[in-house]
Amino acid sequence: SLRVATGVLPATSYLDGQKKLHSINELFMRATKYSMIVYFSVGLPIFIYAYPLLANWFGVEFTATGALVLNVLLFHQWFNINHGVGIYILKGMGKVKELLIYSWVCAIINFMLSFMLIQKYRLVGVAIGTTAPFVIFEIYIIKNLFKHLQLDWQQYFGQVFYPIYLPVFFTVLFYVLFLNVQAFNLISTLM
Repeated sequence: SLRVATGVLPATSYLDGQKKLHSINELFMRATKYSMIVYFSVGLPIFIYAYPLLANWFGVEFTATGALVLNVLLFHQWFNINHGVGIYILKGMGKVKELLIYSWVCAIINFMLSFMLIQKYRLVGVAIGTTAPFVIFEIYIIKNLFKHLQLDWQQYFGQVFYPIYLPVFFTVLFYVLFLNVQAFNLISTLM
């Protein structure tokens, strides 16, 4: 999905020079949707089957911690994918102030949380420290992106979020309720 995201930068610069905000919006919506499809096609099965995947790959002694770390970091991407394309759109429009603030704030909180949590939770603490600021500040970056694109939440939810996240939600729910096996490590580890 990174390839999809980086490809929008030159297109955005061109469209911004032509003052075609509607075309930039369309580009954002489509590229975000395609990035989500690519990510969830790969990321969701890895999220669900992290435990057996790592058990077969690295051995059982690393599986419990490794699968939990992998799931926490993949969960981070569930939020990050909403603005992944948007970052390149903003760069293409020359609107980088919010990106700098977002990046610095997330980096500082990431460092502080990871430093505090590593002492008690070790590698899982670092994964949580990395994930937390990006999840918390997702609204900030999306809100600023929508302001520059003159998009509203309803458009985004109707065209991008719901069509992608609802099937993902029901897939995860199905696995938790009906196939509640060791494969879904995040839930089984926390219970």
